[in-house]
Amino acid sequence: MDEYHSYLYTPEQGELLQRFITTEDKLNISKELRSIIVNISKTGLTCYPWEQLKILLQSTLSTILEGFKNKLLTEKVKSGIALDQEKFQRKKEQLLQLIDSFEGPPFTLQRFCELLVDPYTLYSSLDTYIFALEKMLSVSALIKTLDPSEYNRQLPIQTAAFIAATKITKLSPISTEQLNAMNEINSDTFSNGTEFATRIPGSEGSDRMDTS
Repeated sequence: MDEYHSYLYTPEQGELLQRFITTEDKLNISKELRSIIVNISKTGLTCYPWEQLKILLQSTLSTILEGFKNKLLTEKVKSGIALDQEKFQRKKEQLLQLIDSFEGPPFTLQRFCELLVDPYTLYSSLDTYIFALEKMLSVSALIKTLDPSEYNRQLPIQTAAFIAATKITKLSPISTEQLNAMNEINSDTFSNGTEFATRIPGSEGSDRMDTS
């Protein structure tokens, strides 16, 4: 998918989302459905009914978290650090419930969608990623759901602004210092009470996290 291309709303895309929320297979998220999240991550705009959009967000997040879990289970063999699956499942359900609790798109929807677009590149630590998600869902303000015609009118403008912004700044993961501050307050992490740090390839024996 083109990093700088946004897709205008079409009735077909709306129907695709509507069919998705009624299907039992919520793990098979098509490129067309993924483009909805990518568009929001670039522009902060949405024209999709929140009751439908939040199911797409929940399904996408669930798939990502399962990917992190599988990665940690594989790393367990190398590191000897066990994943606390009960804590993981509890935290996952809490995040999904937070999404469901909003009566409309949260004010942080754009940033939240950014976290769903390329999580494995931005975050090597599940704890850090969970903290970032919780931060984005700890708001009460909502944004407006646009009608499709207004969405299509604003989309090129906001996409151009996104392109200009990416030439100046780069999305960064939450820092190790922020995570440490969080851990002082909340010890409910996923590796037997110890933050799990995915080791950088070629640095076996090191506890340094890859936060680039």
